[in-house]
Amino acid sequence: MTKMTLKVDREKLAADIRELKSVEPLPTSALRLVNICQEADVHSNEVITIIQSEPAIAARVLAVANSPLYGYSRRISTISHAVVILGIRNISQLALSFAARSAFCGSGQSNEFCTKLYKHSLGCGLMASHLAEACDVDEPNHAYLAGLLHDIGKLVLVQLLKDDYVHLVTSTPQEQLVDVENEIFGLNHQNVGERCAEKWGFPLDIRKAIGNHHLTDKSPDCGSLMSVVAASNFLCKSRGIGCLPEQYTMDPLQGNGVLSSMNPDELELLISAARVEYQILASAR
Repeated sequence: MTKMTLKVDREKLAADIRELKSVEPLPTSALRLVNICQEADVHSNEVITIIQSEPAIAARVLAVANSPLYGYSRRISTISHAVVILGIRNISQLALSFAARSAFCGSGQSNEFCTKLYKHSLGCGLMASHLAEACDVDEPNHAYLAGLLHDIGKLVLVQLLKDDYVHLVTSTPQEQLVDVENEIFGLNHQNVGERCAEKWGFPLDIRKAIGNHHLTDKSPDCGSLMSVVAASNFLCKSRGIGCLPEQYTMDPLQGNGVLSSMNPDELELLISAARVEYQILASAR
């Protein structure tokens, strides 16, 4: 296991995470979209109002709506039109992606690291959405949210520990990161992310998926959404969607219920679809 000389006041860190007072939250627009997207019956007028209140987000949503991703032959010029043509779920997910981007990619000491973190998170959200639909997971809307925000704990730790945490993450093999965090901090980025999700009022299944996205077959609780997000996290990293492909010395998903139940050809199609969507969304300006 990688050894670090990082000195951290565990009690203060734990208190900061419990309170989250010194942590910048997700943008108000993102939290409002999260709350709306959790609902089974999403009202288009609410989503349209939120998106239109954020001109930068609205512009990006329209740019993607008119991209080859959806293949609509006529020009989509308004958010209302986009909702009618592409559906409230697609537009909500697009808007949430761009709202979350401002949280991950804002100015700061660790902007490059957080931008990379956002790209991986975007890929994971897209992959989770596809996997959840293919596997008939309950509350499929929750899969995209959980995937997109699965690493929010890392963003919080960057805000609290600055470049010390960035150095820890970038110098530690990913398979060892949770153990190294536990050793140094007495907690890990999954715990921090789950606390954020609780603070922001996310449903229990999303909170648990965020708090267990390094789930393995040895984990005692392997709920379907947790398995989807864990599988998506692994697939994006191993296939290089939103990040450079990583090599693993072991398969952390051996026995994962989602992947073991899927036809290999179907899985490859889902991975390809998520990759194409990621490339279009990540390039939107």
